[in-house]
Amino acid sequence: MQGEALGKGRSGLAVFDDRAPWTGVQNKPLRNPLRVRAIIIVDFESRDPEELEQAKAQIIAQLEHLRATHPGAQLEFRQRKPRQRPRAAKPARVIAPYLDD
Repeated sequence: MQGEALGKGRSGLAVFDDRAPWTGVQNKPLRNPLRVRAIIIVDFESRDPEELEQAKAQIIAQLEHLRATHPGAQLEFRQRKPRQRPRAAKPARVIAPYLDD
């Protein structure tokens, strides 16, 4: 009986036992799946190493909670180097004011 018409549905279209009524629109399969990468950045600093370890432990606990729904979630800690030189100055104005203003 698979593929045989069962009759007409409320819309007047033929209803088949293994699929919805024909709507006239074919769903094209996606050629490439859509992929999204979500990145969460948390910066924290402390002079106390124990406080840093507590902050890391809290983040790891949150990651375990996230892995319940997203098993591929990953975590990476990086230690940032302090800035050696001060930031560069702002660039000069590109448009100089008119002299007759």
